[in-house]
Amino acid sequence: MYKIVSTSSLALALIFTAAKAYPQQTTSETYSTSLFLKVLPEKEAAFIEFYKTGAGAKVVQARQKADPDAIGWNLRKLAFGGDPAPQANFVILAAGKGVPKEPDPVKRDELYRTASGMSYADYMQKVRSMSEQIGQTISHLHHMTDGYITVEGDVVVATRLKVATGKMNEMADFERDFRMAMSQARVKDGRVKAWSFGHLAFPGSEQTYDATEAVVYKDLASAMATNTGTAMTNFAKVFPGKDYARYISDRNALSKIARTDVYRVMVSYRPQK
Repeated sequence: MYKIVSTSSLALALIFTAAKAYPQQTTSETYSTSLFLKVLPEKEAAFIEFYKTGAGAKVVQARQKADPDAIGWNLRKLAFGGDPAPQANFVILAAGKGVPKEPDPVKRDELYRTASGMSYADYMQKVRSMSEQIGQTISHLHHMTDGYITVEGDVVVATRLKVATGKMNEMADFERDFRMAMSQARVKDGRVKAWSFGHLAFPGSEQTYDATEAVVYKDLASAMATNTGTAMTNFAKVFPGKDYARYISDRNALSKIARTDVYRVMVSYRPQK
């Protein structure tokens, strides 16, 4: 499901860099990193608390303060997994402006020691004692609704898409012209909190999906309220006179749904500059 990549200094830096908010409607400069983790049931409470009030929280906030490109950071727990069931039950998602950069090891070590009282090596040993890395991806976020933001308790429905070969640019345009416009209307009506679309930048192959459309809801009940009837009504409201059947046909020609995963946001931070 998720390709496992090396936990190099770059990969480890991405974990704790920065994604809670995406403040612009559309951007070509925002990237998000998703670190997929498996946490045993008996360690879940300690793992979450580590990032809420423990050393993890202190390091995340310190990194965000020190990084001018940081946008935000959150920890999500899998509520419902698609088929096949994912191995990872948590994901740390970070976002920042531009392609993630490899950190200066000396400055990184000093930051970790100052923020947590632990060396970088000891800190990572602590993290690994609570979780197992299953995989990691970097995505280029093409489009987002205005004021994209998540907070603790939000529900994120992540639809994984396999885009037709050679059609990624067309897919991005379709998402901008149709899906984002419809999502903006839903945000305005209070039916959803936010929406985004992005494609995988790394790894770029051997994946069951290569793009993700994410919808943020205030709770699970709101997420479950979405159905075909409301989708048709929303389309007609935003695009009066246009053919809904043609819209569905065009979307199906551009991509297929590979899986849908539902997450609950457990911890969320924005940079305090």
